[in-house]
Amino acid sequence: MPMKTTVKAVLAAVLLSPAGLYAFQLTPLDDPMTAPAIEAPDLSGDLHSISDFAGKVVVVNFWATWCPPCVKELSSMQSLRERFRNRPFAMVAVNVGEGLETVKTFLDDFETRIDFIVLLDEELVVTKRWPVFGLPTSFVIDSDGSVVYKALGERDWTEAEIIETIERMLGADDAVTGNGMSVVRSKVAKKVVDRG
Repeated sequence: MPMKTTVKAVLAAVLLSPAGLYAFQLTPLDDPMTAPAIEAPDLSGDLHSISDFAGKVVVVNFWATWCPPCVKELSSMQSLRERFRNRPFAMVAVNVGEGLETVKTFLDDFETRIDFIVLLDEELVVTKRWPVFGLPTSFVIDSDGSVVYKALGERDWTEAEIIETIERMLGADDAVTGNGMSVVRSKVAKKVVDRG
């Protein structure tokens, strides 16, 4: 049996759908690790790498269209993306083992318009670099490029505890004001004016 088929069969056998409080939490890694490489095309054929997201907090989600828990969390992932749209935050969904037409058709017909980055890992090159043992699996990367949280199974990404965790990682002072100047810069400018 080809390696790709074997890996897909294992992932298909392990559909992760946590119950109770786990659905509202992110699990901190005891030993944060440098984010493994990501090099994959999006649905338009543009290549992306992990370096594209330098300096941002990033959620990397591994999913497939045939995985019910994966599909169930997509809408809340989009909501999280919209909540932090003007912050240094990115949502990246890596599709595991499916082709462009399958994924594009699925998302075109999906109930929620998904506008975060969806990458295609048809040959499982990216998936095998990450500690993915079932679907869905998500990882949260801090602005220094370290994987600091994981989520095995479906999450409701609109839950308060998850939002608070992301908010803490982003930091209150990097909120963007209407004129595009960060709050922290606005505070510095105010101090300069006050001193003058």
